[in-house]
Amino acid sequence: MSGNRAFARREQCNGIKIMSKVWFVTGAGSGIGAGAVKAALRAGDRVIATGRNLHKLRRALGDGTDENLAFVQLDVADETQAKTAVPPFVL
Repeated sequence: MSGNRAFARREQCNGIKIMSKVWFVTGAGSGIGAGAVKAALRAGDRVIATGRNLHKLRRALGDGTDENLAFVQLDVADETQAKTAVPPFVL
């Protein structure tokens, strides 16, 4: 994981607090998952990109220097991993 930081961001618009969108994408190392991550980042949203292989995630999405992108190694077939992957990113 690139940093263990709270990932939701609050913004102000005419005095009203607005939460930015946060995507939790599984299978982000290729195909539809990688495409969803790229589209969300282009829209200015924040993304937690997950996959079984961190090297594959970085190869598909870059080195993770974008402050709106975090990588998490996750095999969704492993119930223990799946249950512990989301809570660090929920405020």
